Amino acid sequence: MAKHILNASIAFLAGIIGFGVLFLILKFVAKTTGLTILEFSPFFSKHYTQALFNGLYEELGKFLSIKSYKIENPDSIFLGLGWSGMEAFIRHNTRGNINSLSVRITPTILQIITAMIICYFIKRKKPVFGLLAAIIFHTGYDFIFCEYE
Repeated sequence: MAKHILNASIAFLAGIIGFGVLFLILKFVAKTTGLTILEFSPFFSKHYTQALFNGLYEELGKFLSIKSYKIENPDSIFLGLGWSGMEAFIRHNTRGNINSLSVRITPTILQIITAMIICYFIKRKKPVFGLLAAIIFHTGYDFIFCEYE
């Protein structure tokens, strides 16, 4: 029982640390280049560019967190919770837009599902397929449900 609690705690912290590091990297890139993620692709509208890049960099960050901390299912649920919690904290502090149920419940479920997908395929020795599946799932979610300013 203590081992399960320890593994869940490590997974939760890995989610917090993973999103925090990703956020700092993106902030650093934006500050040093003067470009935001929305300016990397002039061929798409703001919504499409954000939806395309969010799935890519968030799932790659989550994949690296899972591999680095050796997270396995079912502990990936806690990684998704930590990732989503840190994302909510940063969005609230930078945008102040945590104001509806759909803003936080569905992204939390998304982060949990994609973490579980990645862990499942890493265990099956198909990590690239798992990463691609999570990116596609996340990008599809963003195209359908997200509104970007």
